[in-house]
Amino acid sequence: MDFSINSLQCVQLVRADSGLELVKHSITEFERPRSELFSHPEELRKLVKSAIRSGFSGNRAVVSMPPGKVRLSSIQYRLEKDQHHDAAIIKAMESRMNTGLKNAVVDYIPIGNRDKQGNHVALVAAADRQEVIEFLELLRQCGLRIESLEIGPVALARLINHTYCQHDHDNVLVLNFAKSHSYLSCLAGGKLLFDQETKVGEDKVLDALADYMGGGREMISDMLEQGGLDLLARAGLNITEEEDKREFDELVEKVFSDLLPSINRALIYSASETRGEPVRCVYILGALARWPGVEQTLFKTLKIPMVRPDPLADMGLCEKDPNNGVHFALATGLALRGL
Repeated sequence: MDFSINSLQCVQLVRADSGLELVKHSITEFERPRSELFSHPEELRKLVKSAIRSGFSGNRAVVSMPPGKVRLSSIQYRLEKDQHHDAAIIKAMESRMNTGLKNAVVDYIPIGNRDKQGNHVALVAAADRQEVIEFLELLRQCGLRIESLEIGPVALARLINHTYCQHDHDNVLVLNFAKSHSYLSCLAGGKLLFDQETKVGEDKVLDALADYMGGGREMISDMLEQGGLDLLARAGLNITEEEDKREFDELVEKVFSDLLPSINRALIYSASETRGEPVRCVYILGALARWPGVEQTLFKTLKIPMVRPDPLADMGLCEKDPNNGVHFALATGLALRGL
């Protein structure tokens, strides 16, 4: 179960003799912003119960913590003699967070290999203990039995490795857009090598387009979801002339070019860790992946093959869905846990 920005995505998979089978997948739109939904438990319970009663089997679930309730950090740490990774990571996190970790729930996954100086890197997730308890209690009241709480990068790495990395030497990047930022992850041979937050998110792109066109953000967002940047460029919003179209393209390129430093760092790091193996492509997920054709736009700026995945169809479990298929990426990664 994935509580995304505007909707709840649910995917249920089972292992059969012939391989994976899809039991059910669904999207349930929120009637209010996600941040407000968790303050209305009765409404949340109604929404979740409606979703799981639409054809899903059982009540066991793997759920991702909503982004606003968890903090992700890449932590560098060094192991002292006879020290366990857990203790070293907690020590490194406490030195970074002024509030300490007394009231936090912490989990981590290793990233890459130890460097020449003996430093390790881990992707660490920290959440307020009380918020985690309240979130789990809300889901319990919805009739769910939570098998695991996961963070997005772990589930997405599982999805990419299972569905798209067919060889041990496959190197790919995952660009996952959120509202105010995005996460860039590098996967090589089934291993998470690199994970970094960037400052380019949906809000930054929408603000730039709204300022240029003089239109409202909500209207522009709706148009982008319907037909992508190409529809916006044909909509007559001051960009019908050739010169205006060129200005529009330059604006879009400028906004996305802020991703270049992070992507170049990921490419350099990946090459150093994999003896020069090239990155095959970038998978685009999250908020901007809702925009048809965004992969072509990003390719013009970043010059790397871009893929807007449709995971359930790509696994041969259902028909292609150009509008909604990409929305099931995180939920599918969660559903693959243990399979």
